[in-house]
Amino acid sequence: MDPAPPQSGDVPAGMACINLGTSYEQLGDLNQAIHCYKQASHIADEAGDLALQGLAFSRLGSTYEALGDHQQALQYLHNALSLAEATSDADAQATACSILCQTYFAAGMVSKAVEYQQWELAIMEQTGQVQLQARAYNNLGNLFSAMDDDTQALHYHNSAIAVARKGGDPEEEIIAYTAQGGIHYSRGDYKRALECQKQALRLAQDSGDTQAQAQAYSNMGAAYFNLGQYKDTLQSNKLAWKLIPEDDLEARSEAVASMAGSYFHMNEFGKAVKMYSQLLKLADALEDVNMQLDTYKWLGESCFQLTDFKMAIEWYNKVVALNPAAGDTKTQYRTENCIGHAHFLLESPDLALEAYMPGLTWAEERNEVQAECRSHACIANAWFLKGNLENATRHYKKSLHLAASGQRGDAGWSDDDDKLVSILLWCCDQQRRNRLSPGLVPSNTQLCGTVEICLWGLVTLLGTGQALGISGVERVLQALADSTGTFMQSQTKRPQERHAPYVQYYCMNILGRLASTKSSQSLRPVL
Repeated sequence: MDPAPPQSGDVPAGMACINLGTSYEQLGDLNQAIHCYKQASHIADEAGDLALQGLAFSRLGSTYEALGDHQQALQYLHNALSLAEATSDADAQATACSILCQTYFAAGMVSKAVEYQQWELAIMEQTGQVQLQARAYNNLGNLFSAMDDDTQALHYHNSAIAVARKGGDPEEEIIAYTAQGGIHYSRGDYKRALECQKQALRLAQDSGDTQAQAQAYSNMGAAYFNLGQYKDTLQSNKLAWKLIPEDDLEARSEAVASMAGSYFHMNEFGKAVKMYSQLLKLADALEDVNMQLDTYKWLGESCFQLTDFKMAIEWYNKVVALNPAAGDTKTQYRTENCIGHAHFLLESPDLALEAYMPGLTWAEERNEVQAECRSHACIANAWFLKGNLENATRHYKKSLHLAASGQRGDAGWSDDDDKLVSILLWCCDQQRRNRLSPGLVPSNTQLCGTVEICLWGLVTLLGTGQALGISGVERVLQALADSTGTFMQSQTKRPQERHAPYVQYYCMNILGRLASTKSSQSLRPVL
């Protein structure tokens, strides 16, 4: 049975209630703590002790805030602040302002949080509490950062650095440099972010703060990654890993994910698979569905790049099975397309079609124009692999129409185009071989010409830039040059155009379009 709080009306009994409430807070019994603090408030009221009353109100406010009851918390905290002002208790005022700041921030009222943090800072400056000033400046920096005012945020963190350095407080200086690095990182200024994190690392090493060192190495790794310096990313995260406690699974998973991503971008896909497998174990231990989903995806991507398409399909299927729990329909669409691509490359067109078809339905239902364009292209490729040029042409035409329409649904589909463009190029090469064969049936000439236009048109529209590359452009140029050429007619022994003039016209249009893309700049003299 819990002991009852003291009932006496004297001040020591009130402090005993405060101490007992604090003990209940530490045990996690917040409701019992509130009961004790209210008893202390009652004793203080009877004794006319404003200091005790203010302390009780302050504790009640912080406890209600811990329970998420912002309204009750604010009421008690404002009462505590009023009593602290009445008694000219600067420390009590600062405490009330600090908790009010936290409460307003938690309630989403950031501008009010700034107001009380500035009030607390003014009290600290008046009382000469230099070390606490650095903390207040950092808090203000974080608040302005939350309001997307980076200029003010950087200003206050700079003030924190100056005050912390003057007061010999490396911890707050590290916090300030880390925060500044985060701001520069979010703005895409990775070089300045890196410099800030290096400053934080130097201070952490000088003060022997291993936790701050691990965080600095991790942050440096993220900056290096975005700068494309993957070897430096690996080195930073390996150093972070050595300092991260074994039970800090979240920090360890961040380091492993960064290393795995670095190996992937360095085209060391075998090492990427090993790191992602290690990351999966951490994700399972954390029971983090989103991390599991992302890791399954990248295991699939890594195996795909290793041309282990069967294993890639296994990992992609895990994404499809787990994804409904995350509710990410776009991931579902993209993953099913990847499964289709893998089946295509395993020369299983029926399984590829089975994987591609749900994506088309998804795109049409949501009016995702770019996704619909890509779905038709994928389905057309599968029909092409089956040798059904009629069905292939029908879907190629739809895809080309959508690609050329200029409509833009949800942005960000370009990342999905590498595999699709690679398969389109394979189909183009295959169609070129078919077209150049001496046994071309005259009745199929027009159909082949249409397929030619659609295929290279899609490659041009979807494959400009990194997805196509210089080698892809060279293949386009050669194939289109072939399409405008002639062959020797066997019966008349006269040269005959391989395609009708309209096919040549469109091919020249595609050539002109390619000539204006960044990926074909070096080929312009040839054109």
